[in-house]
Amino acid sequence: NQQYCCAALDKIQQKFLPESEDYLLSRLKEFYPAALPSIQAILAWRNRMAEPGTLGERLMEWFPALANAYGPETEAMEMLHSCLSGLIRLQQRSTAFSRPETALQLLMKCLQPLRVKNRRKAHAVLDSLGWMEVHFRPEKHLILTGLNEGTVPEGGVSDQFMPEELREALGIDSFNRKKARDSFLLTALLHSREREGSLTIILSRTSSKNDPLTPSSLLMRCPDAELPHRVEQLFREISDPPAPLPYQRGSWYLQPAEGWKAATDIGAMAPGYKNPWKEKGLAFSPSVLKRFLACPMRFWMREALHMNEEEFLPDKEDMAVNELGTMLHDVLECFCREHAALKDGMEAAALQDAITEILEQTFRKQYGPTPLMPLLLQKRSMEQRLSVYAVQHLQDLQEGWSCIAFEHQVEDWSLGGFPMKFRIDRIDRHADGRIRVIDYKTGAAASCERKHLETIGRPDALSLLSPALRPYTKRQKNGRLAHARWKDLQLPVYVLWAAEAYGGHPSAAYYALPANPLDIGISAWDTLHDPMPGYEECALDSARAWTVELMKLLHEGRGLITAEELGWNPPSYDVFKDLMASRRESLQDLLGLNLTPHLPF
Repeated sequence: NQQYCCAALDKIQQKFLPESEDYLLSRLKEFYPAALPSIQAILAWRNRMAEPGTLGERLMEWFPALANAYGPETEAMEMLHSCLSGLIRLQQRSTAFSRPETALQLLMKCLQPLRVKNRRKAHAVLDSLGWMEVHFRPEKHLILTGLNEGTVPEGGVSDQFMPEELREALGIDSFNRKKARDSFLLTALLHSREREGSLTIILSRTSSKNDPLTPSSLLMRCPDAELPHRVEQLFREISDPPAPLPYQRGSWYLQPAEGWKAATDIGAMAPGYKNPWKEKGLAFSPSVLKRFLACPMRFWMREALHMNEEEFLPDKEDMAVNELGTMLHDVLECFCREHAALKDGMEAAALQDAITEILEQTFRKQYGPTPLMPLLLQKRSMEQRLSVYAVQHLQDLQEGWSCIAFEHQVEDWSLGGFPMKFRIDRIDRHADGRIRVIDYKTGAAASCERKHLETIGRPDALSLLSPALRPYTKRQKNGRLAHARWKDLQLPVYVLWAAEAYGGHPSAAYYALPANPLDIGISAWDTLHDPMPGYEECALDSARAWTVELMKLLHEGRGLITAEELGWNPPSYDVFKDLMASRRESLQDLLGLNLTPHLPF
């Protein structure tokens, strides 16, 4: 059906960004074969219309369906039928319009000047008034447009034949008099609607001829203390509006069909929701724990509403960050498998050539032989990063490290009685027996500790989430002790698994691959196993306790509390942020819940 075909095309565009028709059809045939007949039928219609001298006849074949949809006797349909009939007669009598491009251009030229009567209701129309008329209108709400310098106040450019001094001496309207008049009118408009009504001012940056415009100097007439803010408002940079989030594009509801209920667990709060970790025994992952730690309440709302902000967006021309990271992972896995250990005769230049060739093959397999220009630019950036990586990889091998696992999938493993599932990018072993787990980062990664731990000012608030959670005490750069909470548990979970699998005290590290080659390299977490002086618990012990307790909360569907109530920084990307006020309980208010601050457990 139409919806399926459109979705298939969107997903092919999202993943492969096809540049050629043949590549598009090959991807459709492989991944969405059910959509292929409809797409081929559309292309067949296109090819029929491309036949010389037939565009008018082909479009006329569509007319009955269009007339049925819009009404055969509407003015628009009558005009379209007349233009199509004229095009058919021209193409039958002359070859001047046989080319479909020429015929289509002629048809658009004929349709462009035609006008269809506007049948909008009177109440849907806004009166347009001149500047001198607005002051005498009684309406409470006014919208002023075009309040730009040179329009209001009018003029402003000195006339060499009629200078200002001469105008004032002759009693002719001068710029100063016009400015005084317009200042009075604007002031009167503002004060007359101070108590009731509103005045909205809309300014343009450019004219219809694309000439730059500036705000009226009258808008700058304010107290000195307010002037900087006024200038910032009037001259601030304007960016393109962000692409709409999924819930803003329709088919989204702010509550399940059964409605929300005040309760202590998500199963009772959203009766129709089935907790997959309890009902189906779904394995936990570090990414799920990270989303829960961003804001427990928001996590459950997104789960119950099936919201996904990572849904593909339109007008995509290059790889998203996660897709670029996936391709880099694939190239690195293939490269490290071939060059896992140090061999005689290994040279940096040969490794650079090898990793570049792997990238070329992987890129061609994904995006075809003729990718878009934005993709080629991203490919060039990856070539530069991987070239530096190849040199550093050789240095690691020379220092005694070797790669023993790549994209290692962990499935049959449990922690605290709960199943876990995750994938480790790379595992290295040193000649002396040391083990380290590595996670690749395509951006400039902060230190491992900063990515996982966040200082909190209210450690007692953790009991609102669970009485079993305890803050981790760490030492800051200034030497003072501070309480911290875990905001990510990825590397500690990897290390806990590696300790069981290989024994000893494995280390953890980020391998950053940002666009700047100078920032490429390994950032190790050397203090993961070391307890603070005077404390018995190390960071890894604290992470284990948090991981087990969080999985228990998720399994039981508890943790209905916001980040704001816990004193945590709310998530930077929040699908609810445009729907919420600034008050602490705003998420509960939005959902119509009357939850007490201290939830019973």
